[in-house]
Amino acid sequence: MERAEVTFKPMEEYFLISENIIRKRKYKDDRGKWRNRLSPSAVLIGGYLTNYSKKTEDGGQTVCVRKYESLGKTLGVSHGTVANALAQLKQEEILSVPKRSSYLTNFSEVQYKYFLRGEPFFFTDAFTIKWKDPAGERRSEVRPLTVIEGLVLCYFYTKCGNKKKTNAFDCSYADIAYYLGISPRSAWSAVRTLLHADLIFCRAGEKGVNGRIKSTYRLNDGLLCRRKRELRRVLKNAVADPIEQAADARIDRERFYSERRFRAESAAERKKEKFSAAHPEYNNVERECDTLAREEAKAEALGLPGLPQLQERLAKKQREKRAFLRRFGMTEEDFLPHYSCPKCRDTGALPDGRACDCYFRRE
Repeated sequence: MERAEVTFKPMEEYFLISENIIRKRKYKDDRGKWRNRLSPSAVLIGGYLTNYSKKTEDGGQTVCVRKYESLGKTLGVSHGTVANALAQLKQEEILSVPKRSSYLTNFSEVQYKYFLRGEPFFFTDAFTIKWKDPAGERRSEVRPLTVIEGLVLCYFYTKCGNKKKTNAFDCSYADIAYYLGISPRSAWSAVRTLLHADLIFCRAGEKGVNGRIKSTYRLNDGLLCRRKRELRRVLKNAVADPIEQAADARIDRERFYSERRFRAESAAERKKEKFSAAHPEYNNVERECDTLAREEAKAEALGLPGLPQLQERLAKKQREKRAFLRRFGMTEEDFLPHYSCPKCRDTGALPDGRACDCYFRRE
């Protein structure tokens, strides 16, 4: 398998934490008690690293190269925390380390069907946290969020950005604790800190009476957007490394084409699933075609007798499949992805190996 080394995108770029990593955090032992496999820091670091170890179009995989100090600085954790987290991720086979400071993702353990979305500055920036002490006096402190507080902020950042565009999400402390694999007390403390830092807010009348009753939380988009703009301004004024810039451009290009292919292939898959649900008999015909195609390939490869008969049966079944689709005014091509660029099929590469210019013609 061919491997290519990549660096990381600038610190303002969002990252995704696969729900599979979060689900691996806790397990029940023989006595039925919950135990920790991964620390919150391991969940954060594992989610961050898996964003940059990707499968390539030629079947290879990119290798992430990052030193402990650099990774710790990006996510606001110590050198020892990074070392312990990577040891846990390696033990759970989420990441492998082919060589020092290089990381590969085990894609059988990490799938991006569901995820949390986060920003590195959630864990590195200092926020002003204000509260009242028991005597009623106002107190404040300026500090970065802890890892658990940052993960809870990622939870709200993802859930409040829902399809309804309401910037609101209903949940309880118990819901947060269950999703992130933390205790309800930790969830309560993290939500309390985020409220005191004005990162989220809960309107009067929308707060649950206890930890199991759902409250309606909203993100403070204004504060988060200002922080992100400030970070971008700092990074823009910084001196950029040409090698890092080239790596960033390559990652941007790969993500652009990956998102395009995903949209086209998902639309085609949904269309086929909808047709199959309305006409179950089509599934039977297609299954028989697939079975005959496998038998034909096996007979041809091994030189087994009966190959002409198999080819004839397969051709007959394929004609039957096409005839079935024609009854509803459709063809097999209707279930194929409709790519945005017909020249490169949203891969970025033309048949002769040259780069397609559709990336530079994008809107």
